[in-house]
Amino acid sequence: IETQRRLALCLRQLGEADRAEQLLKPLTTHSNPEIRGTSLSDLGLLKTHYRRLGELSLPADRADTRQLSDRIECGVSEFEQAISLPLFQAPHAHFALGVRAFLAEDYLTARTHFDYALSWFSGRPSVYQIDGALELARLYLGLSIVLSLDTTSALERACDLISTGLDGGARLVPWLVRSTIE
Repeated sequence: IETQRRLALCLRQLGEADRAEQLLKPLTTHSNPEIRGTSLSDLGLLKTHYRRLGELSLPADRADTRQLSDRIECGVSEFEQAISLPLFQAPHAHFALGVRAFLAEDYLTARTHFDYALSWFSGRPSVYQIDGALELARLYLGLSIVLSLDTTSALERACDLISTGLDGGARLVPWLVRSTIE
């Protein structure tokens, strides 16, 4: 089963979406929640037409956010199924849904999703630093905290997360600078 999933991920990287989907679909009904949830998350990302989590990054121009949002919508059903499974954390699905909520300016929801994703990514930094997903999760969680603040108590954590994300190589897109510091 793991070999089947890994082959599907390789095919996704090669742009062989149809073949990857054929391998992943049967795994989405597996009785093991970890296999099922991971496969649903992988299938959701495949449906977005992105090959890696780190590609779910905010575009530099705010006018281009609609394309990212539309592409994430293609995998929402699978992402939501993955996070609803008992005994499965679904960090990839949470990250994608966090980006979706962030783009919709629902910063509290984004904050929850990025917090789940970051807790997983941080435990496996060598895996999630490769495509930048770890640093993006740090940056986006920090920004979500700042943009959703109703008190100043979380400001220090937000600043630390933003700083760590930027130090690690994530980029802050220009259109967020003004709304973040206001």
